[in-house]
Amino acid sequence: MGRFLKTGGNMNFRRLKYFVKIVDIGSLTQAAEVLH
Repeated sequence: MGRFLKTGGNMNFRRLKYFVKIVDIGSLTQAAEVLH
């Protein structure tokens, strides 16, 4: 059970990093569109 929660948390953390990266790219493209 503990191991399952650990791996699940790791998956969520990776997904969170991926989501943050997407948001960063999205805001960057939006900023680029506003600037150009």
